[in-house]
Amino acid sequence: MTNDLRPADLRPATLIKICGVRTWEHALVAAEAGADLVGLNFYPSSHRYVSVAEAAAVVRALRDHGHATAAVGLFVNETPARINSIAAEVGLDIVQLHGDEQPGDLCAITLPVLRAIRLTPDTSLPRVRERISASVVMAQGRPDGPLGQPLTPLLD
Repeated sequence: MTNDLRPADLRPATLIKICGVRTWEHALVAAEAGADLVGLNFYPSSHRYVSVAEAAAVVRALRDHGHATAAVGLFVNETPARINSIAAEVGLDIVQLHGDEQPGDLCAITLPVLRAIRLTPDTSLPRVRERISASVVMAQGRPDGPLGQPLTPLLD
């Protein structure tokens, strides 16, 4: 009996996310280059901020051109109600939380979540584990999203 599995078959798939997309033209270039996800930043203080109308144009262009590239909306300390409203209006596939949102906020967000956890030189490993665990517990029972799970931790 031979083993038909190669080491590459055992590795998880690598996904490419292009962040800070602000125009539909840039989104199409990213999708045509093979991006799996494009990030749309809804944090007003960011120089990469995109309006709801601009983001909707990006998602519409991706869909109109037949791209399966997922649209990720980045939010910082925004209410779940506002996140859900923007996500529905724009047509987002995934929400990325990049602030100090509470794990309980996950229950009120309708889409799958990328949960960014910021690391600093003084961040303790137990604290990182605690934040990931709390978020994972709150995401249990939610449907899987395009990344194959309801919550994906993202260490930043």
